[in-house]
Parts: sequence; C-alpha cells; structure tokens
Amino acid sequence: MNEKAERFKYNMDLEHALRNLLGKRYYGCAGAFSTPQICKQFLLRALRRIRRRINAVITTDERLLLTTSVTLDRLERYAKAMSVRVNNDWSIIANLLHLVSCLLGYDWLDGKVHRHVIFYRDKQQEIEDYQKKEAKAFWNEFPSGDWQIRYELVYALKQRKLSNNQIARVLALSDKLVAKILKRIEDFEKHSGKKFLEHSSSLRSSFFII
Repeated sequence: MNEKAERFKYNMDLEHALRNLLGKRYYGCAGAFSTPQICKQFLLRALRRIRRRINAVITTDERLLLTTSVTLDRLERYAKAMSVRVNNDWSIIANLLHLVSCLLGYDWLDGKVHRHVIFYRDKQQEIEDYQKKEAKAFWNEFPSGDWQIRYELVYALKQRKLSNNQIARVLALSDKLVAKILKRIEDFEKHSGKKFLEHSSSLRSSFFII
C-alpha cells in the first residue's frame, strides 16, 4: 500500500470528531478523507472552531491563552502544509496532545498540574445532556436488521393514518405487537425530543414516506 493510501483513507474516527465539534452536517464524511485537500480543509475548520471556543472561555488566564494560541498557530501552519509529499502527521498529533494537556491544566513541561480545571453545566445543558443520554440508551435497545425495518414500516403506515388493526393486517403482525412497537417509538420520541426517522434511515427514501 502506498503512502497516500495509508495516510488518506476512509476514517470514521475523524468523522466522529468533526461531528462532535462541528455538528451533524459532517455526518457521512468519513469517505472524503481519502482526498488530502479535504483533510486539510476540515482540519483547519476544526482548529478555527477550537480557537473561537478557547478565546471565549479563557478570560482571566493570560499565560494559558498565550500557550494555546501559539500551539494553535503551529497546528494551522502544519495543517496548511500537509500534503501527499509533506508528511507532518506526527507534528500535528504532537501539537494536539500539547493543546489537550494545556487545557487539562498541565504546563511548564514537567508533568505537573499547574492550574485546576472545572467543568460544569447550566440547568438547560444538564437537561439536554440527560435527554441525549436517555435517547441513545433507548435507541441501543431497538432491534436491528429485519426488526428495525418492521418498526419503520409500522411507523410509516401510522403516519398515513392507518389504524393499528389495518397496520397489523398489512404487515401480517398481531394487533398487540403493532401497539407495542408504536408505544416504544412514542417513548423514544418523548425521550429524545426528535422524530423516530431522524434516527432510523433504512426507509427514509422509500416512496411512501412523506
């Protein structure tokens, strides 16, 4: 395998990192990392977002602000220089580690903690965190494969105003099972605050889903 194929390739870990930092529009971008220019663009966007956040939250620690700013400057230079011919991956990794260590309170290159870091959530953030956690746990209990498709079919037919009995006849399921599936979907939407099909994509493009 050549160096380009080894360094620039499908990368789900990087997609997760970008989605966490930049949002849902980066869903499905893992395959784009086979293109060096795309990797460079996305990394620079991530660094800009990190810089904005750091500048917003560090308000009384001039040394920390200076140290993180200098590290981000180096990261941006390395990111802009990155290419198939220029392999500075370890320099980027090293500076990211340095940035993380500074933000966790390490400093002065001695392995000691020189500032305390306190994380807290306001009430709204706490509620959102709880809702997302509960929704994820609830979703993990949902069946996959054929059963997930059954859930989606039941949901789609219910959206078309069919009765539970009609849905049961169409899908050759019992009335009791249809009611149970709909109740679980209802609970999921209540916990997550989102529609079921936002989390389930198997039939999203199907002809009968509006």
